[in-house]
Amino acid sequence: LYRAGKMCLTGSHTVAYTPKVSGSYQIDIKIPNTPEVQQVAVSAATDSELSGTFTIVYLQPGFDPISSDSISFDSTAEDFEIALRNMSDIIGSVEVSRHNCASPAISCSWNVTFLSFHGDSNMILLNKSQLG
Repeated sequence: LYRAGKMCLTGSHTVAYTPKVSGSYQIDIKIPNTPEVQQVAVSAATDSELSGTFTIVYLQPGFDPISSDSISFDSTAEDFEIALRNMSDIIGSVEVSRHNCASPAISCSWNVTFLSFHGDSNMILLNKSQLG
């Protein structure tokens, strides 16, 4: 208990307290779930234009590589997402957004967000052998 004298009406006071604890304690730290986002980009060489298709290859340890259906060089986000969803249950739920596609014959990119699991995902690889 702290008592101020009769002449101490206002002001600030510092109280120090040192607890005496014993035993062991567990500290839980919560880290927010953050979905993995990977970017897929295609671009043409100088003085060239894109055409054709590409495929996505997904590698997961313990499984054979999974390849997507052909994806057009100027694919919409919806078509790209459908191609990924058709790959397998291993990929899980994804969301795709398209960026930097003002001139798809020059360059285009898509962000793939893995919604089914959090943390690091295996890289999605791009097979450009059918791009012109």
